[in-house]
Amino acid sequence: MKQAAIIATAVMAILHPISASAVSLLKDKNNTIDGKGIFGVAVVNTNNETHLVSAGSRVHLDATHKLKDDLTIFGTFEWGVNIVGDNQIAFNNDSLVEKQNSDFFYNRESYVGFKSPKYGSLAFGKLYGAWFDVVQDTDNGAVWDGNAAGSNTYLSDGNVNGVGRAEQAIQYRNQFGGLSVALQMQVMNDKFSMADLNPFPFSHNMNSPVEKYSVEYGNTYGVGLRYKLNPLFTITAGYNRGEFDLTNQKGASINKVDDIYGGGVVFGNWLKPGFFAAANYSIGHNHDVDNIGRLLPETKGLESSFSYLFDNNFRVYVQYDDYNAGQEYQRAYHGDNFERKNVITSLQYQYDQQLLIYVENRTDLSDFKGKHEQAMSVYDDDGVAAGFKYIF
Repeated sequence: MKQAAIIATAVMAILHPISASAVSLLKDKNNTIDGKGIFGVAVVNTNNETHLVSAGSRVHLDATHKLKDDLTIFGTFEWGVNIVGDNQIAFNNDSLVEKQNSDFFYNRESYVGFKSPKYGSLAFGKLYGAWFDVVQDTDNGAVWDGNAAGSNTYLSDGNVNGVGRAEQAIQYRNQFGGLSVALQMQVMNDKFSMADLNPFPFSHNMNSPVEKYSVEYGNTYGVGLRYKLNPLFTITAGYNRGEFDLTNQKGASINKVDDIYGGGVVFGNWLKPGFFAAANYSIGHNHDVDNIGRLLPETKGLESSFSYLFDNNFRVYVQYDDYNAGQEYQRAYHGDNFERKNVITSLQYQYDQQLLIYVENRTDLSDFKGKHEQAMSVYDDDGVAAGFKYIF
């Protein structure tokens, strides 16, 4: 499981003289359309395989139109882009979503709404969930994410229960002094099979241990709060809840409550030189699945990250994550254990506002002891990556 070290690939790029901030495509008295995006590639070695992969590539468009009485209508599209073609590894959450969609373009965000300086904003569509406000500050790895904050659920982007990039969501946001508030409801009815969730469909001559429960989700509800105590210190808190029915092949149905709650702290400014730190802790019930698609009765998640950006634009970054399903999981699955734990270390060089070059490593410390340890360990493995992101 432990990969050999690979030599970081030298990266050269020709930069165009444009700003890394959004580029104005249209601007008049009442209308704006802005565009931006990322082209990212990396050489990733994990699970004893090495691939050239698309790493965070996307295209983003924002549009606004001014109405009467300080009211504005706005819309956003963001597409993930697979710029290198198919590969055999799923190395992070975005690569899982990319494999599931199997398209050159796939939908990351798409929403429309209204906003006013006094009453806040109301948006409709697929967008980052209110829960992500609580845990977003530890999501800074160049390649790897921690998957311990309860946002990338069901081996996807958290769309089903609205905690990552929520689908069919209605979301209200407003600012009250230093307090930011996000309220959310998903108006949806989604149905899928637990047995279809495994990102690596037991290609190693193993039969799926997951009973073919069908899962039917109804509406979910969430709240995310961020309070800036001073320019350097922010605290967060939030809650997300939903209900779903599990139905087995014999037609027997069980109703489950899915909820997660927790909070976090943030110190510093990621974009400015100096020290930055963030951490969050959460408790969830029936909120996620393990690496082969089995429901987690209870989880306790810790994500923490620390970085230092030097004046010469080099950044050192360390992240520690622990996602533990504990004794409830052991009782449910005949003594099996689930504790996803890893350390991510990264050396990054911000050449200028538009080019990031990095080498990143993930050290897997997970404990998946039990009957299906081999299948469980595929998704969480040691890895090393070298790449760059061209931001336009």
